[in-house]
Amino acid sequence: MKLFFLIPLFLFFYQATSAQIFDSLELKTALDRKYVFTSLHLALEKPDEVYKLKLRGINKRLRNIDKEVLYLQDSINTLRSSSRRVMGREKIIARWATKIKTLRKSKFYYDLDSLKKLTRLVHLDLAYNELEDLPDVFRQIPNLRKVNLDNNNLSSLPSSIGSLRYLEELYLQKNKIEVLPDEMEELVSLKTFIANNNQIPNFPEEIGNWKDLEILRADSNKIQSLPASFNQLKKLRLIMLSDNNLTEITAGICKFTNLQELYLDHNSIAILPKNIGLLSSLRVLQLSDNQLSALPSSIGLNQGLRTLNLASNNLTVVPKEIIQLVNLQHLYLEQNIIHNLPKSIGLLSQLKALHLDNNDLTTIPESIGLLENLELLHLDNNKLTTIPNSMCLLTNLQVCYLQNNQLKVFPPSLANLNKLEVLFIHKNQLTNIPDSCISGLVNLQTLSANNNRIAELPNELGPLKNLKRLFLSHNQISKLPRNIGKLDTLIILSLDHNLLTEIPNEIGQLKNITYLFLKDNQIATLPACFYKEKNIRHPLFSLRQLELTRNPIGNKKANRMKLRKLGPDYATIYISEADRYLRSASEAKRAEEQAKRAAIKAKEAEAKAKEAAIAAAEAKAKAKEAEAKAKEAAAVAKEAEADAKEAETKAIAAAKKAKEAIGTPEAKQAEAKAKEAEARAKEAEARAKETAAIAAEAEAFAKSRVANALSKEAAALARAKEAARLAKEAKEKAEEAARLAKEAKDRAKGKRPKKGTKEPKPAPVDSAEDALRKAEADARARARANAKILAAELRIKIAELRIVVAEKRISHAKKITAKAETKANKIAPEVEAEETEESIEKKKKKEPKPKKDNTK
Repeated sequence: MKLFFLIPLFLFFYQATSAQIFDSLELKTALDRKYVFTSLHLALEKPDEVYKLKLRGINKRLRNIDKEVLYLQDSINTLRSSSRRVMGREKIIARWATKIKTLRKSKFYYDLDSLKKLTRLVHLDLAYNELEDLPDVFRQIPNLRKVNLDNNNLSSLPSSIGSLRYLEELYLQKNKIEVLPDEMEELVSLKTFIANNNQIPNFPEEIGNWKDLEILRADSNKIQSLPASFNQLKKLRLIMLSDNNLTEITAGICKFTNLQELYLDHNSIAILPKNIGLLSSLRVLQLSDNQLSALPSSIGLNQGLRTLNLASNNLTVVPKEIIQLVNLQHLYLEQNIIHNLPKSIGLLSQLKALHLDNNDLTTIPESIGLLENLELLHLDNNKLTTIPNSMCLLTNLQVCYLQNNQLKVFPPSLANLNKLEVLFIHKNQLTNIPDSCISGLVNLQTLSANNNRIAELPNELGPLKNLKRLFLSHNQISKLPRNIGKLDTLIILSLDHNLLTEIPNEIGQLKNITYLFLKDNQIATLPACFYKEKNIRHPLFSLRQLELTRNPIGNKKANRMKLRKLGPDYATIYISEADRYLRSASEAKRAEEQAKRAAIKAKEAEAKAKEAAIAAAEAKAKAKEAEAKAKEAAAVAKEAEADAKEAETKAIAAAKKAKEAIGTPEAKQAEAKAKEAEARAKEAEARAKETAAIAAEAEAFAKSRVANALSKEAAALARAKEAARLAKEAKEKAEEAARLAKEAKDRAKGKRPKKGTKEPKPAPVDSAEDALRKAEADARARARANAKILAAELRIKIAELRIVVAEKRISHAKKITAKAETKANKIAPEVEAEETEESIEKKKKKEPKPKKDNTK
């Protein structure tokens, strides 16, 4: 019998639970639903139809609602306390109060507590909302499969997140999470966990319960070690733990046969697990910026490895086992202490990028020529003296870095690399570039050979038909070949610090040349292609900058005047150090003048701010005076009211006397006087009401004046702050201009010409009269500004005195008002007493006299 009564309860519970958890058909329907709700308001209207929800800007909208409610509440309080006449005051207040209720009600639609009503949610996206905490609502929405909380300000997660037993994807990146709740161990269906850029110190101890986990990203955190249960995550395909505080890796990770990418760079790992080679599916292994000094021999078993990054470690040799990685495409070994490479390195036939820069290599094995797929080769910053001839077989090489070595001969093995686009070979000991070495470089776009000992260039530059950038500064080149004009794609040509004495006229054929650097040579003349001709387009029409400083051509003043007409009108021409000094000095002078003008403007702004402060003070004084007048008018009104009370009292007394002496001439006269007194009383009362109305208007006007004065005062303070800021900026600009001028002058003085040649004196930028005139103008401007400031301060003091006088008048008016009120209060009880006496007498007269009883 008892069980019979429990059946309905059991059925209800069964229905409730079955409604909460989806079956396979409902889940498929929910996941296939493409429509995503982006409004919580709309979602709460149809909670049974909401499967996917994406919300943005929740916190911002809540803050705006709070600000709006606060503003409306202040407006209501101000309107209630105001004594001004406002048409429909109560209606306005009622309308604003209704709006406040509506806004407060709308907060419900931005409150995440209401998420508990959306029990059919499958995807929840709350990224980019500036959330600092989350409500404990996850128990009410158990069907969630994906939760995105990226880019918020969360420092912790609610414990109820552990109730999401069907959750598959959890995104927490770019928050401030300091600890993960232990309840997260119950997320047994989790497949993707993204939590990079947080402050997580460790994972939950029982993270092994996430047995279906495939993607784990927790880089840029503070993780120091991995829990023992981490070894149970055997379905992992991606592990990203870069930029943490790890010192070792658990050996159990070697059993992750599904692992494809492992990122452990920027840690403090010194030793790798011995069996790391068992990761048969591994494609990417990132171990840069650690403390590795050796690699386990088993690493050669990772036959599927495509990328191996061992940069910035303490390796002294390259393990021979690496040669077994036949499918390797990218090998990073830069910034180590490697002295030699394995002779069989050429067996890495699939290699596309090889980084060996910043080591101690002295030789490269001949087998490097077998890397037929190599596209990028970094050998810079080593101690190489030669390049193997087998490099000519690298037919797919596109970028080659050989700078900062000890090469004495341009490598002839580079001659036939017809796909080479970038060659950096600067800071070596090369003496020439043979014609045969560049004949096959038909796709070369950038050649950098600065800081060598090159004396001559190849006669045939025609094969370099795609060359755009040619850097040859700091060499010993004395002559340019005539066929340099064939480099018609050249954009930058740098020949600074060489021994050039002339420039061939064929350089005018470089129609795309934009930057031409010829500084510090022995050039005495320039070809005709540099000069302008009327009505003819300049040959070097693309030129934007020409550097000719420290050349004999700029030593003579006549030459300099002629050279001013060099190049196109829009090109920047540097002819001599004097020219550079003049340019720098003029720029410095211009900057100094701008700084002075800015300082004057700042002074003027300060004066204007003072004037604004004066205006504010005067407005305040006028407001005080208006308030005093209002108080005085109120006092006059009170006095008039007292006079009216006295007149009314006299009128009542006169009426009483008139009633006592009805019919007599004196009574008629008294009645006339009473009527006259009553008329005067009414007139006085009307005047009192009118004066009170005027006083109220004056008081309202005074309050408006006070508000206006306060706003003007605030604006004046703002202008004063802005003026101070401008003055500070002007001072900084002036100091910077002076510093630049001094530096330019020092540079100019530090480079003297050789003996026998007179250094041309730089022409003064301005004459002494101009300087004196400008100084006088500056002085006058400063004097005007100071005078304005003094006058402003005087006007402020006068305004303050006026305020004091107005306050005294207000206190005097208050005293008069108090006296009038006391006087009126004294008269009122007397009038009331007289009125009561008169009413008693009237009642007595109306009462009938008792009749005499004649019967005895």
